[in-house]
Amino acid sequence: HAVNLVVPGTAVIIHPGIYSESVYLYDVTGTSSAPIWIGGVAGESRPIIEGGTEAIHFVRGKYIILHDMEIRNADINGINCDDGGDYFDPMASHHLLFKNLYIHDIGGTGNQDCLKLSGIRDYFVLNCQFERCGGGTSGSGIDMVGCHRGLIACSDFQQMSGNAVQCKGGSEDV
Repeated sequence: HAVNLVVPGTAVIIHPGIYSESVYLYDVTGTSSAPIWIGGVAGESRPIIEGGTEAIHFVRGKYIILHDMEIRNADINGINCDDGGDYFDPMASHHLLFKNLYIHDIGGTGNQDCLKLSGIRDYFVLNCQFERCGGGTSGSGIDMVGCHRGLIACSDFQQMSGNAVQCKGGSEDV
């Protein structure tokens, strides 16, 4: 609920606990000097977002920092970020930072991904851990389609059914 009320520069703090509702967020927008921060508290256990079809889904997000959380047991994707189908606006979704996330046990029957990115520009995946995403030799730790100018660094991929990282659909500069 709090994320729907944010203005640039807001930090949404999620305290330790298990949260079991899928979260769909539309047009959450920070700025380059005042991004939106969403995540756990330093020194506390990570909050756990559990279950649902997708634990968290951002549509047309801009200047968002998603950090210090555990995502688990979602049916389709752990975190899904996309441009809302606005293919003609290359900046529909951009400047997303995924930091210190532990995403695991997503799907298990086919092409389900820990982190699904579609049409995103200028994104960073740093110090994240991905485990057991997808099933039947399908699914990815990170699946990108039509994504540009991304950096994936210092992250760990374990027991992936399909692959760790997949770039497709015109993705470039990753």
